[in-house]
Amino acid sequence: MAHRSFFFGPTEIAAIRHFIPHHLSQCSSAFEILTALLWRCRTLALQPDSDEEVRIICIVNARAKFKPPLPIGYFGNAFAFPVAVTTAGKLCQNPFGYALELVRKAKGDVTEEYMHSLADLLVLRGRPHFTVVRSYLVSDVTHPGLGEVDFGGCCSNCR
Repeated sequence: MAHRSFFFGPTEIAAIRHFIPHHLSQCSSAFEILTALLWRCRTLALQPDSDEEVRIICIVNARAKFKPPLPIGYFGNAFAFPVAVTTAGKLCQNPFGYALELVRKAKGDVTEEYMHSLADLLVLRGRPHFTVVRSYLVSDVTHPGLGEVDFGGCCSNCR
């Protein structure tokens, strides 16, 4: 497999939006659009059998899902790995909007109830291994929030 870097700015995202149905284009983030596009392109490039299952796994920050919010100063884990599953044939033969809808649904499934259920599952079964065959895992690190974190151990003059 070859590794390449691609940069998508506002111009490129706007061009991609022209291939998306209007109702999806207006409510989809750049992350969702790029995730769906790269998942579909990767699947096309790998050429799996059309009946093979393919997955997209998105790391979703669930901090904003909690009501009341997580305590101030809590910097522990608050994320989930929702998965969208389809066949390679459906992903590659349907319009691009199909992939985008799957990504949006997977991300949208992460609610406070989902997080509580996930925590219960981890307590009951431990941390299960997720399937990596024909899986594509992505995360959005454009807003990690690290500017708000004080890691300590250093005086204010060093910052």
